[in-house]
Amino acid sequence: MISKKLKLSLIAIPFVLSVPFIVASCAKNYTIEQKIQKGKEELDKVKFDEKSAYKFSDVDWSKVKYIEGELDKWADGDTPYLKNITAGDNEISRLFYKQNEAELKKGKKIRVLGIDTPEKALPGNIEIKPIELVWAQAASKFGEVTILPNQKVRVMTDGQPSYDRLVGSIYFGDKFEYEYSTEIVRAGYTLPNGSEALKATLDGEDLPSYYQSYGIVLAYKEAKKKQNGFWKIFNDEYDVTNNTSGIYISRQNNGWKIYSDKDFSDEGFTTIEQIIKANLRFEENKGKKISDFVYIPVNKR
Repeated sequence: MISKKLKLSLIAIPFVLSVPFIVASCAKNYTIEQKIQKGKEELDKVKFDEKSAYKFSDVDWSKVKYIEGELDKWADGDTPYLKNITAGDNEISRLFYKQNEAELKKGKKIRVLGIDTPEKALPGNIEIKPIELVWAQAASKFGEVTILPNQKVRVMTDGQPSYDRLVGSIYFGDKFEYEYSTEIVRAGYTLPNGSEALKATLDGEDLPSYYQSYGIVLAYKEAKKKQNGFWKIFNDEYDVTNNTSGIYISRQNNGWKIYSDKDFSDEGFTTIEQIIKANLRFEENKGKKISDFVYIPVNKR
């Protein structure tokens, strides 16, 4: 049975296709200098919109591997440092902490799962282009105003390292009800980042991707629709990632595709949203509801 929301989205497609001149008339054609200036102006507007934030208030913390800690500082928009780290309150979390206690007690750099912000600095004094730098600064500022120094957070992880960093998704708020990657994508300061391998973990209720993935899909659509952050000045993802006038110049990000509402069947893969829609369409045959497949933020159900 197709949901009302899905029916509406399918009905809307012919109308969109029938009026291409409207889309074309809305194209943004800023120069690089104008994009830089817009980025500088955006720095004064960066904030976390808590009132409309997606809530993850019924995450089952008894099933997942996590640590708790306090925010020390931000290296950039997708890499914070934690201090005063303790074990999560379940058996698998305590075991993980015990196995890594010596390292975790020193504090830990976290590589935030599900996103890849523009680069603010690179090893070897490699020059960062001004257009990339200003939007990297906006991403960093979002982190700094969203999760403050000494604020307690939870990091849900599968325990995988990335160089000297622990990969995980960050939950914050009085009841750890907000998820950082979802919110910075929704604010329009980063593209999401994932891979084909992500799809195999979507229904693993003990894994970060089960809880995070659909929230990012929804936040991504909202950011583009409302033209939040850099979506005010870029037309689409190919504009954002253009290697001369985009904001992913020093390191490309194609990982956004898995979270997109575009069709990439010609490239040989399906997106998270396509998988979920197919699951809805054949719900009676598969015997699964969408909520059995991925976690939906509480206020998006």
